[in-house]
Amino acid sequence: GHQFLKGSKRVFVRELCRRDGKLTAAVSRNGVVPLRGVLTVLPLMIDAQILTGILNSQIAAAYVRACTASFTKVDFQKITIAELYEMPIPIAALHRKHRASLGLAPATRKEIRLQQRLVKAVKILSSQKPKDYKRSLNCVENVVKTMYGARS
Repeated sequence: GHQFLKGSKRVFVRELCRRDGKLTAAVSRNGVVPLRGVLTVLPLMIDAQILTGILNSQIAAAYVRACTASFTKVDFQKITIAELYEMPIPIAALHRKHRASLGLAPATRKEIRLQQRLVKAVKILSSQKPKDYKRSLNCVENVVKTMYGARS
């Protein structure tokens, strides 16, 4: 399985969702191989921190509630690889060097700033004892909403 991916940036996503649809995602540490119940995402056109912020957001939770087949079950709401694969990612989150190859306009200054804010907030939340936890969590939610074009 995962041995050939050890040097790659990956995002681990727990298959089981919270009752509100919230996903649990984290950037993998180098050399870590997941056990059962964890999906592995190879972020090719998006920064791993940005993808982690999106996957842990309320917008992703709303997608899970609306689009995962198992969410109507009483216990063990899960997201499948296929359902995770279908989750739409906002253009504003895509890495600027890949946008031209997709036929998209270059990233705006606003989009670059949003990406930088999201990376910083996710790194703070990923630290052992995050300072400003609530502020960083609010930052993630607001940036992700803005990236998807939702009103904050």
